[in-house]
Amino acid sequence: MSLALYAWEAAAQDAGVPAEGNGFRGSSFHFITDSREAVDEVMSAAASHA
Repeated sequence: MSLALYAWEAAAQDAGVPAEGNGFRGSSFHFITDSREAVDEVMSAAASHA
């Protein structure tokens, strides 16, 4: 497990939104997988718990 911290502006840029205003709260969560197939499994599991 790892923790990565990004500057507010860099995180907003990565999300494709402006850093100023009320559209960006500055938080994101990432789950790194070993394969593309694992992405589908993780997303399916997350959707079933929503």
